[in-house]
Amino acid sequence: MISLMLSILPLLLISNCQPPHPPGKEQTWAFFKSTNEIMQGTCLAVDGFFQRTNKPSKKEAPNQLSYYSRHYESYGVNCQAAVFSDLRFAYFGVLSPGLTNDNISYPLASGLKQVIDNLPQGYYAVADAAYTLTEHMLVPFTGVDRLDADLDAFNNYLSQVRIRVKMAFGRLVNKFRILNGKIGGPIDRASAILTACARLHNFIISQDGPFDSSTLSTEEEMESYDIQSNPVAPFGMSYTPVIPDNEFESCPGISFTREAIVDLIREYTLRRPQHNIIRKQEEDAFLASTNGLSIDREYISPL
Repeated sequence: MISLMLSILPLLLISNCQPPHPPGKEQTWAFFKSTNEIMQGTCLAVDGFFQRTNKPSKKEAPNQLSYYSRHYESYGVNCQAAVFSDLRFAYFGVLSPGLTNDNISYPLASGLKQVIDNLPQGYYAVADAAYTLTEHMLVPFTGVDRLDADLDAFNNYLSQVRIRVKMAFGRLVNKFRILNGKIGGPIDRASAILTACARLHNFIISQDGPFDSSTLSTEEEMESYDIQSNPVAPFGMSYTPVIPDNEFESCPGISFTREAIVDLIREYTLRRPQHNIIRKQEEDAFLASTNGLSIDREYISPL
C-alpha cells in the first residue's frame, strides 16, 4: 500500500502543500469563522505534530536522543503545518527531531514563515502558546493573564479558529492509520510517508469539494469527519501533538493586532460562554502522561 502511495504522488494535484500567496485583489481566501467575527483576519492556523518513528540509526542521527520524547516514550519527528479553514494543508513539512519545540521548528519552515511575516496589515495566522507572538502570528494569553476576563475571552475566540489545524491533524491520522502508530524504517522513509499522506489529504478534500459546516458546531463537524481520540495522545486528542520539554521558554512578543482585538472585546464586554467556562472548570489545567510527566494544556490544545 505504501509503495503504491509513494509511486502515484507525481500524478496528484499537490500545489496546496506549498505556502500560499497573501490575499490580494486577485485572490480571496475562505476565512475562518468565529463568534461575532472577532477573528475575521485569520488566514491560517499553525501547529506542530509529533509522529512516532523507530529509533534512528547513528548514521541518520548522531544525536539519537534529540528524536526521543519522554512524554510519549518514543522516538519521532516534529512536523509543522498550516491549514486553511477547509482543513487543507497550505504547508506541511517534516522539519526536525521529535524533541524540538515548536517555536524552534517553526522558523525552519522558512517559506511559511516568510509568507506569514509578510501578510498585509490586519491579516494573521493563529497558533498555540508554544509559538512566539508577532504582529502576524497571534497566540493565546498564558499564566495569570488568563484570569483577566477580557484576555480569557480573547483566548476563547482564538481557540475557535485555532481548532481547525487540530481537526486537520485528526482527519489526517484517522484517514491514514499508519500515522496512529510508529512508522518503521529510516527517517527519510517516515518523512516521505508523512508528506504523501498530507498531499493525499489535500487531494481528497479537493475531490470531495467544500464541506458546508456553517450550521454545525465544532463538535458536530468533528463527528461528521469521524475524528476519534488517540489513546496515546493527551486530553483525548486525535493525534500526538508536540509537547514542549522542560527547557522550553516562551518568548514574549508584541502584536498591536492582538491588542486591538482585546480592545474590541473590552468595548463590547464580550465574554467566554458560560457552558465553555463550566467545561474549563471540569478539566484539569495539567495532565500527567503515562510516565508521570506533567503537560500544560495551554501549550498544546485550545482552551
